[in-house]
Amino acid sequence: MLTRILVLTTAFLAGCSTTHGAPDVVNVHILPTKYHAGSVSSDLATPVVDAVVHLRPKSVHVSMCRSTPAAKVIQFQTELRARHDVQTTAGYYKVCPETATENTAPADKRFGFQPDGMLRALPTSGTFI
Repeated sequence: MLTRILVLTTAFLAGCSTTHGAPDVVNVHILPTKYHAGSVSSDLATPVVDAVVHLRPKSVHVSMCRSTPAAKVIQFQTELRARHDVQTTAGYYKVCPETATENTAPADKRFGFQPDGMLRALPTSGTFI
């Protein structure tokens, strides 16, 4: 009897894990006029942050245009950091999907939010901490 209870309890706890099925990376697009993640699109950061927090990803990658106001990126990062402690990286589109204009920044350059909240270029090799 004790063995059955132990087996059932183990199976139940494994099924209730909060990280079960969590995606490794969630991609968020911050365009000059809207935020977008998966099927959620909004003029405000909060609904998109809600969608990301609900997924509980291990990492969030933010793609943005050079013309995206810094305040939009800061708003998203601040709300996300307040609700879910997750590694965040960022990069620029080569061509902004909203305006179809080419960016001046190289598309392959990656950025990361550091613990102090600053967005800095990631090293081309090694691990970002």
